[in-house]
Amino acid sequence: MALSAYIGCLALLFVIVEGESFSNKTDADPYQRGTKALSVFNVVTFPNVACGASTGYNGTCFTASECTSKGGTASGTCASSFGVCCVFNLACGESTTQNNTYAIISSYSTSSDKDPCSYTICKQNADICKLRIDFDTMVLAGPFTNHILASEGPKLGDCFYDTLTVSNPGGSSPPILCGYNTGQHIFVPASDSCNTINIDIDTGTTTTTRKWQLKVTQYECTNQMAPEQDCLQYFTAQTGTIATFNWDTTATTVADSQVHLSNQYYDICFRRVRSQCSICF
Repeated sequence: MALSAYIGCLALLFVIVEGESFSNKTDADPYQRGTKALSVFNVVTFPNVACGASTGYNGTCFTASECTSKGGTASGTCASSFGVCCVFNLACGESTTQNNTYAIISSYSTSSDKDPCSYTICKQNADICKLRIDFDTMVLAGPFTNHILASEGPKLGDCFYDTLTVSNPGGSSPPILCGYNTGQHIFVPASDSCNTINIDIDTGTTTTTRKWQLKVTQYECTNQMAPEQDCLQYFTAQTGTIATFNWDTTATTVADSQVHLSNQYYDICFRRVRSQCSICF
């Protein structure tokens, strides 16, 4: 009885190791009995960090299948060619949770493009505290400048035709913008309820060729490239140019029609450069 149980244990052990029935093996082929082909899979992982797309835009590094499933467009490779640089571009009325998202209209059409045109940006994760919106290109109709009549004086500088607004649920919203703001940027707190960028066009005014390219970057709460305070603009370089909104920094002269936008109450902050103790304007 003991011998029978011992033989049964050996047979069971053989079946588990080989993964085949005992009847398929013979004593005449001991090497075949001890050999088994193994499949080896190499799993490559990489972080979903920012990358430079072949189109010149910023993207996020994903696998090709991830990029497609998330609604992005592959543009170049990343992670030693194991991933693709995935670029996200929103259309009017769409929303996203992706970092490095663009909203681009190269020439706004009052007959075919949506009005207003809105983009909704939601946090990628709970650790996101700030959104930076870069106006790579931003040209809208300028503010009210006709100050010939005294009765129209209070309207001077108002965004009377086109407006760009950014929501900040639970807090103070940034000032209303219009006119020429290419090269400018703003920071807003990232809301748990999402933030909406809204561009409202006066379709009856067609003398301005409206166009924009917005880039939205999401910053973690510990990211030192984002301001800790409620700064609408934040500059980190040692030198640079600051300007009011609706001001073309490439201009060499000031036109008589140039005015400040109304109700522009906000903070501009500067990060102190290491080993520097003063700032000169």
